[in-house]
Amino acid sequence: MENFGRINFKQERDFSSLLNATFEFLKQEFKPLLKLLLIRLAPFLILIGVFSALSMDNIANNMGSNPFAIFSFYYIAQMLLTVFAMVYLQSLTLHYIKHYNSDSMESREEYVKNNALSKVIELIGVNIGYGFLVGLATLLFIIPGIYVFVIFSLVYVITVLGDGEPGVFKKSSTLIKNHWWETFGGLIVVFIVYYIITLIFALPNSMIFLFDAFTGAYDGAISTSNNIVLDIILNIIAAFGILSAIIMYIYLSFNYYSLMEQKEATGLLDQIDQMEQDLSEDNA
Repeated sequence: MENFGRINFKQERDFSSLLNATFEFLKQEFKPLLKLLLIRLAPFLILIGVFSALSMDNIANNMGSNPFAIFSFYYIAQMLLTVFAMVYLQSLTLHYIKHYNSDSMESREEYVKNNALSKVIELIGVNIGYGFLVGLATLLFIIPGIYVFVIFSLVYVITVLGDGEPGVFKKSSTLIKNHWWETFGGLIVVFIVYYIITLIFALPNSMIFLFDAFTGAYDGAISTSNNIVLDIILNIIAAFGILSAIIMYIYLSFNYYSLMEQKEATGLLDQIDQMEQDLSEDNA
């Protein structure tokens, strides 16, 4: 497989190098990665937008008479689809990176298509465990919650890139233990970028909501847009902001490989194996 111009994930990187590599990878792979994600996720994101708009319309029309209107079919469907889309996005991005770092002759699109969906159930379980631990620690106090959030932030990355390695929570803790602050700082930076992008996608919907609220004040009541089609379109646009989460998964993947290189020299071992293989082929 042609490696010219390919970014080497398996090398030690400091704080700034991790961020630089993250944005360099995004720049290099943006078009093929985005195309793959749109093909796989667009139907789910469209449904999320539709159900979100219908859910808000249902709340606006029934909340006064039914306090449980928020828990409609549309709301539940939107939440379930959002969870699935977020986890599927994790799997798609991480399998893309896994193939990027391999010498597989299989096309990247075929590899991701054949492997990403089958990993979703396992990733949902890992994310539930991760969320439970973060939530439990946060209930004790905010600071323990932040610590747990960072120390276990590699669990879903290891689930995919670690080739089924058991004990993903222990592995994540071991890798990050002496690099907590660097990981925390990097996560803050990429989360800010992620948050800004999602705000941009949500901006049209927010502006319409504020306009409705403002004009509704003159009518004596706050109204929602009368054009449900417009609501659906704006919510679909907002739903596509979910895709910006890839920046966090890419950063954490670089961090994982960097920490693995520091602790286990996996990149060096791969180079030695490749040299031995090349020598064997030359002597054959």
